Amino acid sequence: MILISYYSSYIASKSINEITEKQINELITGISNQIVSTYDKMKGDIFQMADNPMIQLSFLQFKYGQRMNLVRDKLALYRSNNKFYERITLFTGDGEPVLTVPSIYKNLYKHVDKLFLREIFNYDFYLKEDLEGEKFLVMIKRVYDFEDNTLPVGLLVFEIPAKKVLEYFINLDLGYSVLKVVENTDKKIIYKTPITNDMANSKFKIYQGEVSFLNWVIKLGIPEHVLFKDVYKLRNKSLLFSFIVSFIAFIVALYFVQRFLKPIKEIIYGTEKFSHGDFDYEIKLKSGKELKVLAEAINKMSKRLQKRQNELIQANKLASLGLLAAGIAHEVKNPLAGIRATVQLMHKKSRDENLKNMAENVINEIDRLNKIVNDLLQFSKPDEIHKERCYLGDVIEKSINLVRKKIEEKKISVLKSVEDSYVIVDCDHLLHIIINILLNSISAVEEGKGEIKILGRVSGSKYVLEIIDNGVGIPEDKIEHVFDPFFSLKEDGTGLGLSIVYTLMQKNGIKYDIKSKRGEGTVLKLIFEDFVNEKHSDS
Repeated sequence: MILISYYSSYIASKSINEITEKQINELITGISNQIVSTYDKMKGDIFQMADNPMIQLSFLQFKYGQRMNLVRDKLALYRSNNKFYERITLFTGDGEPVLTVPSIYKNLYKHVDKLFLREIFNYDFYLKEDLEGEKFLVMIKRVYDFEDNTLPVGLLVFEIPAKKVLEYFINLDLGYSVLKVVENTDKKIIYKTPITNDMANSKFKIYQGEVSFLNWVIKLGIPEHVLFKDVYKLRNKSLLFSFIVSFIAFIVALYFVQRFLKPIKEIIYGTEKFSHGDFDYEIKLKSGKELKVLAEAINKMSKRLQKRQNELIQANKLASLGLLAAGIAHEVKNPLAGIRATVQLMHKKSRDENLKNMAENVINEIDRLNKIVNDLLQFSKPDEIHKERCYLGDVIEKSINLVRKKIEEKKISVLKSVEDSYVIVDCDHLLHIIINILLNSISAVEEGKGEIKILGRVSGSKYVLEIIDNGVGIPEDKIEHVFDPFFSLKEDGTGLGLSIVYTLMQKNGIKYDIKSKRGEGTVLKLIFEDFVNEKHSDS
């Protein structure tokens, strides 16, 4: 419907435009002829005046100062009876004024100068346009001797305001505001209609024609709201009807798009995002119950893929570092043993207390290096896994007892609430995992105010063990790196403890989830999928 309305208005406007264009072209041709006629009259006037004996003799009289007042009066009378000429001047061939009408010599060289006049003296007739400021045409005709019409004696100059030539065009009234422009072939404006407020807001259809004798272009701008007034009325009525019909159709179509197509497009877009590795994107649907279920399933799948991808990246890191760590530990361990034995001997035999203290410090540092080397060895070659039923309560109690000295030193309160359950893992590995996590929590909490909670419960088909502390927490931008080798927030940490924990969790099939906020503490969940939920027998 809209297309039909537009097409009908287009045909009507084209028809009106063709009729109008023909009429305007005829009008422009008439204007051009009128301007040419005016120009021909002025050209005839200057040629006729240049052949006037009184004008010819005035150049001789100028030399002898005779009867110049009579010539001036005749020119003044001629000018007053003619509306075109602003100034009439006689110049010698050197550009010196003989006389001018009006007789005021001010701005005599406004449109011409002496050098220009000397050059023009070589031409019989010349037309000059001065389009700076007020627009003027300057007609220049060479005057010949009265007795010898081959001997030039001076120049006759008519200065004509361009508006006088275009008076018919300027005063043309078409009954509405029309844009009128006249310019020369260099695109310099000779005349342009002053723009009113009504014209400033109008869009014009431009028609143009040429005045070939003057190399001028005449342009008429007809407001489109006038030109296509009736067409616009027809178009608006047709469009209103079309809009109502289209709006109803749009509402119906929108319902079906919202119901089916838009959710499908959103799902397709989401899967494309996932395929490019953007697992943080989430498909959100506002309609379509069945499609919502599908979108939620895809979102869950993307989260699992992201987690699996992170695990693979972490595993690759650890595998690469394991090979490097094994080589370094092997090469460093034996030299450290030799150095320690030598320093111990020095410490034993030396009688200098300062030297003994220095040797003791060296031994302590070597022991610290040995601990790092042992951690590297354990990281690169963890023990073989032996899965069995482990009672979680016993493993947690044993872990707490092994770190109790540190807990008591920092006056930390420990709250334990663990639901009875057996988990199927390597018990030694699980003990190692929990001890390392507890040590990290102990180092993170404030002395005298620290609190650690150990909570265990069955959640669906999984057993979840939470270790919660109220320590300093981990910055959000660093939380994903806590299991990276050599990453530590402690000044004296090696960054291997949690890397070993990660390796042991992977080997035992223990999933994890970690959440932390700076200044509020950390929650680390250990998720066991293989467990037996039954009470522990003391026997």
